[in-house]
Amino acid sequence: MEILRLPAKPLKIVLIADIHIGRAQPEPCTRLPERARGLLKYVVQRINTEMRPDLVVQLGDLIEAEDEETDEENYETGLDLLRDLKMPCYQVVGNHDQANLSATKLAGLLDRPKLYYSFDAGAFHFIVIFGQCSDGRAVVFDEQQKWLQQDLAASEKPAIVFTHLPLHDEEERANPSGETEPIAFSAEQKRIIRSILAGSGKVRAVFCGHLHKNELHTVDDICYVAIQSLVQNISRVRKDASETFAVVSLAESATKVEVEGMEPAEYHF
Repeated sequence: MEILRLPAKPLKIVLIADIHIGRAQPEPCTRLPERARGLLKYVVQRINTEMRPDLVVQLGDLIEAEDEETDEENYETGLDLLRDLKMPCYQVVGNHDQANLSATKLAGLLDRPKLYYSFDAGAFHFIVIFGQCSDGRAVVFDEQQKWLQQDLAASEKPAIVFTHLPLHDEEERANPSGETEPIAFSAEQKRIIRSILAGSGKVRAVFCGHLHKNELHTVDDICYVAIQSLVQNISRVRKDASETFAVVSLAESATKVEVEGMEPAEYHF
């Protein structure tokens, strides 16, 4: 477990979801991957000069899946852009990241032994969950489930969880991500992981991407927050990217989430 020593509170975090670096989608396009590099540079600059958080978390789908060679190149490009941040940046792996790149390859690119891990910052404990994707499904295998239970048990701090794929049961919806059959955790997988999180009595919030929209749900007294994609196309006529990122302020007894971009939102809990 890593320990990042920072002032105890308040703690400020910036979240960026579904950056999707890649080439333009065919019409009708639901996201604008061709704008990802420029928007990420813009957001990194704003984070460094305006927000100045204690840390940044990239919530997965850093790239738009194309082929192995292109994906590796685009993934490295995204990591290089994020290295311009003046504060620590932690990475979550998404389903698009895994489409052509193995877990072993991604771990190597991220210089991590495993794609799930935890760290402490200030007064909080942070956990990154890895949903391994293959054959249209996502799984948190038994090894990671046992690790998650042990990791939560070993910490005395309130916990915040990051995952690319949602663990809450989202409402019936049109699929804004543009995937015919979007990859997701099964209902049973969600039940198991949520049970571990709730059973610890320590988890305050779970943040995810993947849904390409902003939403807040509460399950078993834990807040589950989805953050919209940076490059979501919010206007099919003009092709306007959402330019979304979120600023999370963590205090001892309250959390504030301010979603910035073309479709702003704000949550308090």
